[in-house]
Amino acid sequence: MKVLKKIIKIAVLLFLALILGLTALDIYMIKKPELDAKKKIDGMEESARQVEDLTIDEKENVIGLGEAAHGNAEFQALKLDVLKVLVDKYDVSCFAMEMDYGEGVIINDYINGCSEMTIDEVMDHISFRIYRTEEIRGLIEWMREYNDLHDDKLSFYGFDLQNPDVDLALIRDFVKENPIDGDPAGAFEPFVNGEVSLRDESLNHAFEELESLRSELYSNKQTYRNLYNYERMLIRDTRLEVRGNYGKRYEGKNTRSRT
Repeated sequence: MKVLKKIIKIAVLLFLALILGLTALDIYMIKKPELDAKKKIDGMEESARQVEDLTIDEKENVIGLGEAAHGNAEFQALKLDVLKVLVDKYDVSCFAMEMDYGEGVIINDYINGCSEMTIDEVMDHISFRIYRTEEIRGLIEWMREYNDLHDDKLSFYGFDLQNPDVDLALIRDFVKENPIDGDPAGAFEPFVNGEVSLRDESLNHAFEELESLRSELYSNKQTYRNLYNYERMLIRDTRLEVRGNYGKRYEGKNTRSRT
């Protein structure tokens, strides 16, 4: 009987040791990527720099910041860290992101105190869910706080086209506020109401109206200057140079922008 009890006791201890070992192995496998990431990388000291040490050639007007993953919290937080340095050291005044142009206008109005929306409502207007984050929210709020405290204002731009119905609403409002003939946005009502797609031939007249509006803006310099950042809402230019530099025409020749 004593031998049996001893065998059972040993078996129980071995079982508990096995459970503890498997648990420890599971924790290690979960933590291994994090531990590997913290290991010293050869040459890191030579290539890595602190954000505060960032230097930009004075000749550069457009500064691009890439990211290895969309929606990554660290990269999104880095956007604000870099923007703060560029605004402080290099007088950067424009920030551009790959989001709908009209959504960028909504954000720009908010940071410049020209909107009655709350920050929650502004965030709800961002169609890309990867940008509905605390990091992007913090960036927008920081730009608003900066503009509240400084005479030289910051501007926010979107350089993509995802929700043309948002852009059409902005064009409609602009036409109502300025002495412009026609109703280019109203002509797109069948699209806004979901009755047709933008490829439908019934919208040909609407696009003609839009082209007429563009021509009038180019010929009327004062109206064009008052346009703020509504231009190019439906006419998407995919050339990278234009996408990166279009903000400068509103901000001045010496403006620097960050995308």
